[in-house]
Amino acid sequence: MVTFPHLSVFYAEWADDLRSKGVTIRTNTDVRSILKRDPKSGIVLQTAPFPPEDKPGGGGTGLGMQNHNSPATTETYDELVLCILADDAKKLLGKTATWKERFVLGGAKFFDDITITHSDADYFQRNYETRFRDELCAPPKSKQQQEKIAFAKNEQPGPGGEPAGYRPMYYTHSYPEDMHKIEMAFDCTNYQHQFRQDPSAPPAPGKSPVPYENHVFQSIFLDKTNAHLWTIDQIDESKIIERKWWHQLGHRWQHYVRVVPNMMFINKPGGATRTTFAGSWTLVNMHEMACVSGIAAAYRLGAEYVVFDDFAEDLLRKYLLISHGVRYKGGKKRV
Repeated sequence: MVTFPHLSVFYAEWADDLRSKGVTIRTNTDVRSILKRDPKSGIVLQTAPFPPEDKPGGGGTGLGMQNHNSPATTETYDELVLCILADDAKKLLGKTATWKERFVLGGAKFFDDITITHSDADYFQRNYETRFRDELCAPPKSKQQQEKIAFAKNEQPGPGGEPAGYRPMYYTHSYPEDMHKIEMAFDCTNYQHQFRQDPSAPPAPGKSPVPYENHVFQSIFLDKTNAHLWTIDQIDESKIIERKWWHQLGHRWQHYVRVVPNMMFINKPGGATRTTFAGSWTLVNMHEMACVSGIAAAYRLGAEYVVFDDFAEDLLRKYLLISHGVRYKGGKKRV
């Protein structure tokens, strides 16, 4: 797992690199509507700017263009890549959507969830197994499992000399009233590689282990229609850092009957709609799928894929076949 200690610096440098290659990055701009998609004349959009403070969480209305009379501009492009959720894509396409697009995009089901970022260690310890317990550990069946248990019990270091200890990053909590439903949570401090240190060892200069009561957590409460089950009210209000609602894909069986196998019929770069769709919802809701779907869109539009990892290349090959119905022809080997 790779984490970045300063995400703002990472994204700023990434943006600078893209601009140096001729990419134009526009923020604080709404696509008000898609007016036309034509194989000959291209894509015609209506766009309009909005004040930065009206981004969601920006301190303003959070509704962007909807609350402003900013002058709209008509713009024409050769191709369109919609890297947005399926229901938003269907809404934005409006009357220009084909029947196939309406069928496929309408098959993705989304739920409204909320993430609470907080530092309430007492809440976390009440609801999750934050300490290793022998009675909950199944007997090991392989040498690898034995080593993992020894690592968790602080008996031996991990690969590369990583300090031993029980430091889970990801947790789930089942409701006694309905064991089919769960809450999810992350220990964000354990998630960051720079904090993985042996608490019993002399601290490195400027790198003392973070006391557990100072850890930062994220608790994720799923599907607001089940809010009566949530433990959200147990979190100390004074220790809440941020609340964020989000729109999450539901992995229903219908998704793999109606959406996934039919993506290849609506991904039409250079075709009748000149439109490509990207996002994790196109297959399975994982960060890796979000990334590979964008790479696949660029590949279909003529970008050269530079091979840097065999597993990543194989994932792209399979994704292109499933979601685009095309065979990967190989990329450029990294020097």
